[in-house]
Amino acid sequence: AHLANSVFTIGRNIGPTLFIAKAGAAQLPVVMFASGVAVLATGPLFARFSRGKRAARTNRDFSLFTAAALLLLPIPLAVSQPGSPVALACAYALFLAEDLLPMLLMMQSSSLAQSSLTGHAAKRLLGLIQLGCSTGAMSAGLAIGPLARRLGASNLLVVQSALLALSLY
Repeated sequence: AHLANSVFTIGRNIGPTLFIAKAGAAQLPVVMFASGVAVLATGPLFARFSRGKRAARTNRDFSLFTAAALLLLPIPLAVSQPGSPVALACAYALFLAEDLLPMLLMMQSSSLAQSSLTGHAAKRLLGLIQLGCSTGAMSAGLAIGPLARRLGASNLLVVQSALLALSLY
């Protein structure tokens, strides 16, 4: 769960940077509104779909899907001209993926952790799990600036995908 939180935090930082580079700052409020609507529309549906016996499989499959999307979506964005209709569409798709997919994954990881524990174990362990989630978010938040300067914002998508792969083990 803490790696999913790290992926979410990285996305919250680099998503707007990549979006502004290709679509411009004037479009940022529009895409942020669209992202909020997407979260409101998909969150309850995803939560209903990913419960019970399907939770572990959904978590694994969704981690792999998110990693693939974060690796593949930037490719058409990288080759498009800033401000072009193709760049704008790709920037919207990447921003929504950066914002929505890690958030759903974080919800799924937390749900999976909660459903895997008995009542007695949950009392002992959920606080530690939440501490790990918070630590992951803080660590990613502190590391994002130096990593972005060293690797570049677009290369942090690879870091996100690697963290998702690590979360499966």
